[in-house]
Amino acid sequence: MHVAVCCITFRRPEGLRRLLDGLNGLAFSKAPAPHVTIVVVDNDGAAPMRALVESLRPTFRWSLLYDCEPAQGLSNARNRSLERVPPGADYVAFIDDDEVPAPVWLDELLHIARTFAAPIVQGPIVPVFPQKAPAWLRRGRFLEQGPYQDGADLHFASTNNSLVDFTVIRRLRLRFDEAFNRTGGEDQRFFSCAIKAGYHVVTAGKALVHESIPEDRATLGYLLRRRFRMGNTLAMLDRMEGGRGLLVRRVFKSGGRIALGLVQSVVLSPKGLAGVATGLCNASWGAGALAGLFGILHREYDSGLHAGGDFCPPRRPKLWS
Repeated sequence: MHVAVCCITFRRPEGLRRLLDGLNGLAFSKAPAPHVTIVVVDNDGAAPMRALVESLRPTFRWSLLYDCEPAQGLSNARNRSLERVPPGADYVAFIDDDEVPAPVWLDELLHIARTFAAPIVQGPIVPVFPQKAPAWLRRGRFLEQGPYQDGADLHFASTNNSLVDFTVIRRLRLRFDEAFNRTGGEDQRFFSCAIKAGYHVVTAGKALVHESIPEDRATLGYLLRRRFRMGNTLAMLDRMEGGRGLLVRRVFKSGGRIALGLVQSVVLSPKGLAGVATGLCNASWGAGALAGLFGILHREYDSGLHAGGDFCPPRRPKLWS
């Protein structure tokens, strides 16, 4: 079996080093170790991570490919990583450069894929907070993804911890939509196309990755911006994929989410800032969705909010040519 592990990186040398060290320590017990190819795509035209990758190559257990995508943007970089997947690969795994996998990470993903005949497998994310992170943020578990049980159905998948049967990508000619280059959410669009085509997602509860949370993300402001972007992404997807009825439903759902969040922020206030933040996150999510429906987009990797009703017109999923 041949598995390609794709990761994109942008000016995070220490994060990339920790990730590659973690991948170098992968262990396999539920099946023989596969042939593993690590695909690293640097999204900086100066290729600053090349020297780091080359320095690790002599002691690296797996095949290691490095490439550079000079056109900045999440979708651009992820598409370059797909282009570098060896043609004979059976699976493609995705992980980010601010994460470290558990030694059994890939073994568990593959085990679940085989056991449940699953074309897409999603694992949980465990945040690793800086020492000064506020206690309410830890208690509220806002930045966790999971926990999951083995083999449970899931309605989404993301590139921070997932495994995909490569035949699905080839058969659907999937690409990451460049409309999401600056907003984030490109992975939600990618997997949404596969799910709509009938491919299901199941969970792998023990396929853990640990995500480093920098101090500037351990704040209420970042948390609310993140929820706003999540709602914004769903609105973009609705505009691309849905009809008028779906958009109308999204308006009512978004308004309801805002109202629910405002009520929660009051009712849960006795629990302290963790309770208030729960409500504010729901309200921010609803506000982001409403903004997206009216063409106001949150470009997380640019300069914030932009009005652009023509940025995400309804269209078919972008495919390989």
